[in-house]
Parts: sequence; structure tokens; C-alpha cells
Amino acid sequence: MKIRSLRVQLFLAICLVAIIPVIIVSSFSLGNTIRIVNDKVNELTKNNLEQVDKNINITLDGYEDLLFQLCTDDSIIELVEMINSNKNVEFYTSQLIARFHEVSRIKIGLMSVMLITKNGDTVFYDKLTSATTRSSWLQQFSLSTNELYNTVKDSNQTMTLSTEYASTIAGKSYYLFHKAHRIIDYKDVEKEIGIIVFSINEEVLKQICNEKSDGTENTDSVNFIVDKRQKILSYPDNQNIGEKVKQSADRKNSYEAFVAKTEVLKGKKHAINYVTDQKSGWSIINVMDYDVLLKEIKTQRNITGIIILCSFFILVCISVLLSSYLTSSIQKILQAMKKISNGEMGARVLPDKKMPDEIEVIAKQFNSTMEQLENSIRQERIAKEKQKDAEIKFLEAQINPHFIYNTLDTINWMAIDEEQYEISNAINSLANILRYGIEGNHKPVPISKEIDWIKKYIFLQQARTKREIICTIKVEPQLKGCYIHKLLLQPFIENSIIHGFKKDQESLELNITIKENKEKLQIIISDNGKGIEEAILKEIYNAELGNHIGIRNAIGRIKMYYGEEASIEIQSIVEKGTNIIICMPKVEGEEVANEDSNC
Repeated sequence: MKIRSLRVQLFLAICLVAIIPVIIVSSFSLGNTIRIVNDKVNELTKNNLEQVDKNINITLDGYEDLLFQLCTDDSIIELVEMINSNKNVEFYTSQLIARFHEVSRIKIGLMSVMLITKNGDTVFYDKLTSATTRSSWLQQFSLSTNELYNTVKDSNQTMTLSTEYASTIAGKSYYLFHKAHRIIDYKDVEKEIGIIVFSINEEVLKQICNEKSDGTENTDSVNFIVDKRQKILSYPDNQNIGEKVKQSADRKNSYEAFVAKTEVLKGKKHAINYVTDQKSGWSIINVMDYDVLLKEIKTQRNITGIIILCSFFILVCISVLLSSYLTSSIQKILQAMKKISNGEMGARVLPDKKMPDEIEVIAKQFNSTMEQLENSIRQERIAKEKQKDAEIKFLEAQINPHFIYNTLDTINWMAIDEEQYEISNAINSLANILRYGIEGNHKPVPISKEIDWIKKYIFLQQARTKREIICTIKVEPQLKGCYIHKLLLQPFIENSIIHGFKKDQESLELNITIKENKEKLQIIISDNGKGIEEAILKEIYNAELGNHIGIRNAIGRIKMYYGEEASIEIQSIVEKGTNIIICMPKVEGEEVANEDSNC
């Protein structure tokens, strides 16, 4: 039956040309988008897990290297041999404890160093309890001292013992995993002497697994570690450490069931990815809330559905009320739409005198929208090119931080071997400074953390300039938990040390005060140096004059972060000294204990 009604024909045409294709394309696009997002997320997650695995291996290798050095150290072997022979045991035990104390300070997270002799005697230094008579973990450990010794003594490899609860100190529960190696005397490698056990804080693994650049808690996904026996080594909720994952035919289903049981993630469905380390046999698992993953896609789908329904309603109304006036005008619009759908983005609707006012408005709006779309596409293409160039430049300029840290660690050991402890301290401070500056250098940090970094920085400046600086840092207690941007004060401090003091000046004083003034942070950096002449002060304030780029950049950063809410004032008297007064908004954070300190 032939349909002669123009309105019906227009309605059907609109449905066929506009609504149905939009629904089909939207449905296909949504499904394809979900698939692409899943694939990309899985790929990025696996890459991230592989990087986490590398970071864990690098960290554990550091502990193992230190442990092996201790187990093959001739002086350690000699002390243990004297204890085994019951000669002056208390004296040699105290020497071992002193060595263990020194070793425990080398690696972050190394909470205990223990020796078990072949006679079953134990000598240790425990950082948690600061005791040498009671271990924080041995009494709660699943193996007895003899079982632990027998497990390790016959192996020439470093053994890793699973994470277990150690103790609760000051209301905080500690979980430790252990690295153990037998003591080897290369003069008689088969000789039984004893074993040494490193006890390492599980927080080291947790930090590597779930570290985020902005320091916030990750509530959308969770990373955890299991050993070969599927026993939990590291988990966000410490109460689950030591549990065993019940295995099924599909390991992913097992991990999902375990996470659902622990209620770490609130989602009912999870995306699971994991990698297994070939060396240790550990598996690092990422569990992501699937609903959060698809949240934006679902929102877009709902918006698309609403837009389709609204468009359908509007088009039906237009077809019923204005069909007799719209034939030719709609045809023009349809022709323009067809051209655009064929890739002719320059197609436009040309208004004419016969076109009703309403259709003319639609035509103009259509043309305007297409111009905006073309402009958006053009801007997006330019933005992608700039982003690509920026990423390439970043990759070209990037230096692996672990290379720097490991190199500094090697130099540090060389200094220790030569008993150059002052150089060792300087290297450790430099490593901490580099790590602090590289990791998330654009993120705010607590004032207390920035002050710790400043102390190390001033220590290095004293070592470099070979001049003693009397430095005092005072921070009002309620402000230590407030946040400021990282490295904000460094240029001012450096300027005082390098340029502020006279070469022949005997007493060098540098004072840093952070206090609250009218609900704002007020930071005062003072020195008793040679001062700044008025002409130079004008150059610093005037961006077009002088060469004082460092100070001007520092002032620029403060203005960029805090805008007009921040102010910088430089007060200086020649031959008397300089005061730099910085006022900025107070960003609240957690309060820390009251503690003023000297550098």
C-alpha cells in the first residue's frame, strides 16, 4: 500500500534517516567503546603491574645484596665464631648488636636484623622495640627458632619467608616478611656457622603496590601480593595478611571472590589482572571496580538515550505541525547532512526567501554547529600533536630515577668501605633530596615534610660551601599539617646561602619562621648577610630588568599557585641582612606534633 500522506512520509523519512541510524550507530559505538576501554584498561593495568613487579624486585634486590654482604663479611664471621666457641660472649654480642644497628639504618623498612648461631643462640637488633633482649616478632612467628634455622642453614640462596603478624606497638599493628641467608665463610664454604634474618616491614610492599602520585587513597582498585602457595603477603587491610586464597579452576575468579569477601571494594563486579614474577613466584594482582570503570560510559549512554528520545519527540512534532512548509527546506538540510555523513565537513545549508523563519533558524544553527565542530576537530588535532610532541620530549629527557638512586647507593657503600661517613651522610641526603624533587614535584606536601627536605638541603649546602650555617626553623604546631607546594622556599634559601653571605663573614645565621597571620600562612626567611641594594631589589621586582631569574621564577610560581591571594615582600638593609616575607592561603591538613628544630 502506497503511503500518500506527506506527514506520514516525512515522519517515516525522519525515522529512517535520523533516528534509526543514530540508534544503530550509538549502540555499535557504545559497545565498541566498552570493548576498547576494557582492552586498553587491561593493557595499561598489566603494564602497571609489570612496572610494580620491577620496582618490587629492585627493592628486594637491595635488601638481598645487603644481607649477602653481611653474611660474607669476614668481621661478622669472626664475631659469630667467637660466640660459637663461648669466648667472651657478652663482648662479641654487643659488637654484633652495634653492627646490626648500623645496618638497620641503611634501608628504609628494615625493622630487625637477627643472627641465629649453630648453637641456637640469637643476637639481634629490633628497631620496633629498640631492644636487644626481646624480639618484636620471633615469639609470634609460625616457626620456632630451630625450625627457622634448619629451614635456612642448608641453602646457599636467599630465602624469603611469608608476611606474618609481628606485634602491636603504640596502637599500630606491624606485619613483617623476612629474608634469610646462611653465613658463608669462603675459607670453608661448607662450614656451619649460623644464619642472618632481615625482617622487613610489609608497608614497603604495600607502598610500592598501591602508590599514587597525588598521595590519595585508591578506592577504585586494589593491588595485593600472594606467594606460590597463594598466601597473602601484602594487602590493603592488614587483617587479611597471612590468609590463603581458595583456588578454583580460574585464578581470576578466586581473587575476585577473595576481594569480595574482604569488602575492600564496594563494587559487585570486578576486573581482574595479575602478573607472576618468574624469580620469586609471587603474583601481583590488580582488582578494579568494574562499575567505576564503566561509570562514564554508562553516563554517556544515558545522555545519548535522552538526546535520542528528545530528538525523536521534537521531530515528530515538527513533522505533524509543519510538514506542508518543510518539504523543500528539510530536503536541503537532509542533503547537507548526507554530505557531512559522507565526509564533506564543509557542507552547509544555504537559507533562501522561501524558507520559513523556523527552518532558517535551524539552518543557521546547523551551520554554526558544524563550524564549531570543525573548529573543535581542528583544535583537537592541534592539541593531540602538541601532546605527542610533549610526550616525546618528556621521554627523551627522562632519566630513570632508580639508576640515580642505585648509583648513589653504590657510591655510598664505597664511602662506607673507606670509612668516609661524612661523605656517606652527604650522599644519603642527596639521594633523599633527589627522590623528593623527582616524585610528584607539582603536588602539594605537608609543611612538616617540606621542612625535613629543607634540613637535608641546608646540610648539603654546608658540606658544599664548607661553611657552618647557624640555621633555626620554627613552625607553629597547628601549621605543620598544612600543605604548600613542593620546593617553594628552596630558591630563597639558596639565594641567602650563595649570594646573601659575605665570603669573609664569620657568623652565618639563617632563620626560617612559619606562622599564622590573619588566617594566612606567613613565611619569613631571614639572614644576617650583606643585604641587597635598592637598585637590585628593583631589578628583582621588574621582570624585564636584570638577571635574577631564580628569585623571579620563585615569585612567579607562588603567584601562579595562589594568584592574588599571595604576596612577597623583600626587606633588606645593606650590611645588616635580608628578610623575605611570603604570605599565602592556608591549606588545611592533618596536625602534627609540636616540634621546633635546628638544622
